Amino acid sequence: MTIMSDSLRINMNKQGRITVPAEFRKKLNLQANSPLVIRVEDNKLIIQDQEQLIEEMMGFFREQNRLHKPKDLTMVDEFIAERRREAQKECLS
Repeated sequence: MTIMSDSLRINMNKQGRITVPAEFRKKLNLQANSPLVIRVEDNKLIIQDQEQLIEEMMGFFREQNRLHKPKDLTMVDEFIAERRREAQKECLS
């Protein structure tokens, strides 16, 4: 098992709370009330900055869209485009 250089042993209190060590808060630029996301992944507890997670997810979906973008417009895209043209005509009338 590889132990990462950025790891510390901490304890959870009776209420199930943990404290993020100051050196980690500085390194990750975490402030009081920073929104964090906590999840279990592969039997590990993962705590992540919410903004970073959102950026990662957006990057993932941009890549998926790039890889799987249909060559032709889908029926939904065509319908939306048609509705927009009709709405624009109504606004101009």
